[in-house]
Amino acid sequence: MDLVQPDGVLPSPARRQLTPEQRHRQSELQRLRRAQLTEEQREEIRAKQRRRRAEATVEQRDRRNEYKRNRRAQSSAEKAKEIQNQHEMRRLGVRQTYKCAREPATTVQELYIGQMNFECECCGAFHFEDETRTDLKFSSCCEKGKVDLLPLAQYPDPLQSWLTVNDDNRAKSFEDLRTVNGVVCETFVEAAKLLNLLEDDDNWNKTMEEACQYQMPSQLRMLLATIFLIGEPTNPRALYYKFRDALMEDFIRNHDVEYAEQKSLRDIENHLLQFGKDCVHFGLPTPMAMEDNDNAEPIIQRNAIESERLIALMNTEQRDAFNMIMDSVEGRIDQKCFFLSGVGGSGKTFVYKALISANLARGDIVKVVAPTGLAATLLKNGQTVHSGFRLPINLNETSTSNIVQ
Repeated sequence: MDLVQPDGVLPSPARRQLTPEQRHRQSELQRLRRAQLTEEQREEIRAKQRRRRAEATVEQRDRRNEYKRNRRAQSSAEKAKEIQNQHEMRRLGVRQTYKCAREPATTVQELYIGQMNFECECCGAFHFEDETRTDLKFSSCCEKGKVDLLPLAQYPDPLQSWLTVNDDNRAKSFEDLRTVNGVVCETFVEAAKLLNLLEDDDNWNKTMEEACQYQMPSQLRMLLATIFLIGEPTNPRALYYKFRDALMEDFIRNHDVEYAEQKSLRDIENHLLQFGKDCVHFGLPTPMAMEDNDNAEPIIQRNAIESERLIALMNTEQRDAFNMIMDSVEGRIDQKCFFLSGVGGSGKTFVYKALISANLARGDIVKVVAPTGLAATLLKNGQTVHSGFRLPINLNETSTSNIVQ
């Protein structure tokens, strides 16, 4: 925007760009100079200003007013641009978060970085190729001879045993760590199970045994699904078969054993499906499709009724946000990321609940996460971000999600 210099004002030379600290210092100096003026000097300055305004022509006044309006408009435009940039950075951060959440977990093979067979010419330490240390002061073992490393008087026991073990049996890569008896396992967890390095499921067995004494079978099935999702037992299949009779106790009264087991498995899978898992994921048999008129309303129908009830209670702004997001889910618009902003009590959680019920009624899998546990308890099937996406507690620029597809 071009600023027009009003008549009667000499054109000032181009001002150099000042930093915020310099502008603040300049304003403070001007304020101090004005504070040191006497009352006569202030009155003389005001008289000159009144006399200059009285002698100005109509054209000069119009041009001076236009100049002030342009200055105010330019300042407003700069502030609006700054606010827009802040909103854009915030939206970019949200999009990046959703992008990281949608990307699958990094496979083990992609983490392979070769063998630790590069020897330092100065201190003789072995390291990986192009290995860098960003979390410490030095980027390598001895900083290419700049740091004197004192030799160990005696190697620690784990290091001593590793150095003296037969070279053929020594693990030299991630693939070697996943190899058990000559067989390469798909995951480190599977290899640890074969080597009996993981803790057993004794705590979960005791939990189920205690629950069987006072909880109903339907509550036991929900508890077992919760243990599978959050507790991550090492052998979920064995845990299920140990308590299979108690899990199907309410179904076996009116049906044979096979039919009762299928209904029990289907109820467990219904709980797992709400978090994107199924029985096959935990090594359980897949429940067969069968007619079922004994249960209450299907989950999809209950969610449809709940979503209709919530939609009917929405105000205009809530309904507009709900409709726009559902248009994106159903493919009518291209936008895929949304950010609801509002003061406390404006109804954001209400919209979230309606969106969750509406998408569950469509038969979709809904991942509900919140930054804190307190916020997660307000939402259906809510989890914290760390739990839902399997994020490490201490996040940094290299952290990745451990979520399993």
